Order: sequence, then C-alpha cells, then structure tokens
Amino acid sequence: MQIRTPSLFSLCFNRQSAGCDKSTYVSSFNAFHIVLAATALHFSPAHSEETNPPISESESGFDVELSGYAQLDANIPFTGAPESDHADLTLRRARLGLKATLTELLHLKSEINIDGAGNVQATSLYVEYAAANGHPRVRLGQFKTPNSLDFLTSSRHISAIERSQLSDIFDFDRRIGIAVFSDSESLTWSAGLFAGNIHDDPFNSGMAAATRLTYAPVSTASRVIHLGASARYRNNQRLCETASRPFDQVETVSADFGANCHSMAGSDFFVGIENAILLSKFWASGEFGVLTGIRTEQASADKHHGGYLEAGYAVGGRKTFTNGAFGSPSIDRSLTQGGPGAFFFVLRYDNSEVSVSGGSKEIYTAGLDWWATRNLQVRMNLYRTLEKPEPTLNTVNTEEASTGLSLRIQAQF
Repeated sequence: MQIRTPSLFSLCFNRQSAGCDKSTYVSSFNAFHIVLAATALHFSPAHSEETNPPISESESGFDVELSGYAQLDANIPFTGAPESDHADLTLRRARLGLKATLTELLHLKSEINIDGAGNVQATSLYVEYAAANGHPRVRLGQFKTPNSLDFLTSSRHISAIERSQLSDIFDFDRRIGIAVFSDSESLTWSAGLFAGNIHDDPFNSGMAAATRLTYAPVSTASRVIHLGASARYRNNQRLCETASRPFDQVETVSADFGANCHSMAGSDFFVGIENAILLSKFWASGEFGVLTGIRTEQASADKHHGGYLEAGYAVGGRKTFTNGAFGSPSIDRSLTQGGPGAFFFVLRYDNSEVSVSGGSKEIYTAGLDWWATRNLQVRMNLYRTLEKPEPTLNTVNTEEASTGLSLRIQAQF
C-alpha cells in the first residue's frame, strides 16, 4: 500500500501576505480542502465514524498512521479596534502528522505546521521507547516540555478557541530534549532535560529542566478528579519574550504586553498547580502559576503570575480526560448517525500579571462549540479583554478594553 500526502509547502492563505497574488491565494486552500474531503467521507454510510479506519499500513509489525487538521479563524471586533478586515476567514494553522510503529517497543512521531503566511515548520519530531509493560517511556527529540494542563491539551480539544494566557507569559514551548514518562489510571509523572527549539539554534539558546506529576483519585469514563503540579527551571542564553498575546491574535485589537527574559533575569523558575473535574456532562478546570526570575548581580528577582478558571456543560456528548489531559470529546449522535452532534458551552476567566513594564490583563470568555462529527467542529467565542498597563513616572494607570467575537472552523482526519 502506498501512502500519498498532499504538497503543503507553497501555501498562502491571506491576501495581505507578502508575495500572494490571486492565483496563489486560491491554490493555497488545497491543504484545507484535502482535510475537508477527508471529513466529507464520514458523511457517507459506507465510511461511518465507527468503521472508517485511520490511513495506515501494517506489515510485519510496522504500522504507519497519518493524521491532520486545519483551523480557519475569523474575528469580529466590537470595541477597541478600528475598522478593519478582521472578519476575513484566514488560516490559523494546518497540521499534518505521522505516527509510526518501528518495532513493538519503538515508536516515531512527526508533525509539521503551516501558518497563515505559508511558513512551514516541524512542531514535533521524536522517537519513543516503551518498556514491555508500557512503563516507563523514554522520549528523545522535539516535543512539549511537561508543564500545564492547558498547554499539554491539544489545541483541537481546549475549551476556548485560544489557550489561557499561561502558555504565553510563562513561555511554554517545544524543545529538543530527552524525557521519561509514566502513565497509569490514576497517576502520571514525567521529567526531562531540554535544549532549545529546533528552529532557534537549539544548542546555543539555553537549557531547561521540567517535571510534572498528576494524581486522579477518581478516574472513570464519565467521572474524573484531577490534581497536578509542574515545575521548570530555565537558563536563557538568548533574548526571549515573556508576553501575553491578544485573545484573537490580532495585535491591533489588543496590544501585547510583557517583559523580555533578560530584563527580568538570565534564569527563571516556574511552578504551577492545576485541577480538573469531569462529572458526566459538566466539567471545570483551573490553573495558577508563578514565574520567578533568579536574582543575579545584573537582574532582580521579578515575578510573573497568572491563572484561569473555566466551567462548562455538554449537550449531546461529553468531555473526555486521559493521561493527564483533555482528549477528543465523545459525541452521542453525530450528523453521520442522523443526530445533531454535540454542543459544549463554556465560561472562562483568565488573569495574568507581569512585573517588568507589563501590568495586568483579564480576559472573560463565553464560548459555544458544535462538534458536528468527530472530524468537523465549529466554534464561537465572545470575549472581553481588560488591560491595565503598569504606570510609569510619565504615565497614569489607564485601563484599555476590547470586546469581540471570534469564530473557528476546524476539520481533521
């Protein structure tokens, strides 16, 4: 069996991007159309959700599985932004992934990302060795550092269109490293040593050590109580940004605020706590973290802190939770099964504060997700952002507010 993959290396999803003409703009939707075509197969009884297998090949213990998804976003600002074309539907990200079982104990994962400007980068690229009983697992390559429930949950499965501010102000990222993982029904732990990101001079941009521990005293298909904590030490050998991006990722709606890593310290230490509750149709989760600069002769021990609380309810389905993170939702009756799909309602409060020329920022979000099938999702988020820049000798403490509506269409296979 030959596995064919589309060409994803000449994409242009935004008319305003440099080098984009009309023909390039039109042809650039090929990646998203491919994902939509894969999704459309699930509307055929012959290719139902229960019977349609992943694209794979299995011979002599060697398995290959392809996956992918694309997210198209639009933003409609109500206040806090001038007239603009933010309502245009643009590509936020497209991903194509490959998982391979090389031997019974050795596995490979790779994933590439295409952004709205057509830039292509490898996000994950690693091999993993699992002991005969599955525990522990040793991973080598580029992957996420083991920090934060929200960061480790896939962007396909987070409750709002955007992650909380924690991922930004604490600068969680993927890095080249080696880590050990162990997962059981009630306990997960992981720890690793890391260099930098594969695309940013990884062995000359500092190092990090990170660990995470979670415990679930209750863990069933429909009921979960999750408690966790994680920590990270980081030695920064390069300039890096510790900032909170706007909710809708459009800078003219809500300006970035934050601090350069070296203006705070050459090294820093993060510690955070997390929790989640899943009770059939209802779920709630929250996190709080602190990033402290390690005092040196050149830098003071400044602190950033932030957290979020969210709660939601599902109709026609439910959230799932496995291995210390939220997973793909369960849908009672999708469109392919003659049902309405599943609807997820969420409210979230998000707060962050940075101490070096930063200030504080609050985001209130009300969201509705419609999972038509397991492969097609439509999302809508109403948001209100309040920013309070840190006052200086020449400025007063003013508050900036913005509100708007963000939309997303997501298709995956």
